Amino acid sequence: MRGIWGRRNAFIFEKVFGSPGKVVRLALLSLEEHQEANNRREAGQEIREGNRMDRKWKRPMPGLYKLNFDAAVDLKNRRIGIGIVIRDSNGEVMVTVCSRKDHVISPFIAECQALKRSIDLCKELGFGAVMMEGDAKGMIETVLAKEADESEYGQLIEDTKRAFAQGIHWSLSFIHREGNSVAHSLAKKALLTDTELCWIEESPQEVIQKIVYDRNCNFLTL
Repeated sequence: MRGIWGRRNAFIFEKVFGSPGKVVRLALLSLEEHQEANNRREAGQEIREGNRMDRKWKRPMPGLYKLNFDAAVDLKNRRIGIGIVIRDSNGEVMVTVCSRKDHVISPFIAECQALKRSIDLCKELGFGAVMMEGDAKGMIETVLAKEADESEYGQLIEDTKRAFAQGIHWSLSFIHREGNSVAHSLAKKALLTDTELCWIEESPQEVIQKIVYDRNCNFLTL
């Protein structure tokens, strides 16, 4: 259309008559540019959609369990809350835990203690094949590092490494907060508890909707 209009203006104002073939070539070029721009937009949208899906909680393969853990810090009262949830390959809850620890204000120590409690929980309940996920990327990378940690938290980190190494079929990886929302809510709830609370094949009312959402998202994308 742009080429035809330009051809018409050239004829009226400049007395120049462009060939129809040239107009067609210009039209095809414009069409290609338009299609390429659309393809770039669609590709960008697909990447963004893919990134969002990567942030969702994903159910484990049959025969495996997935454990999500998180910690919440209450600086004012110098305490932390630990939240843990273990689910099977159908997204069904096996265990949920809320645990509070006092006299802790470091987010790094809080997340490390949440992982340590997760490891102990798997030992206590006999979960052998477990994929552990948390949203504390720095802490997870530190625990997975082969070299010894000589920081101020070195002793806690090395103890956690040794405990984790005892699980032959355990894995540990980072998950974005969006995919760790159940554990995060449990950790915040734990700040308000006086003792550790544990639900077997159940979960507190506050996280039921998020558990259902995680499970439904998995089956909708199959």
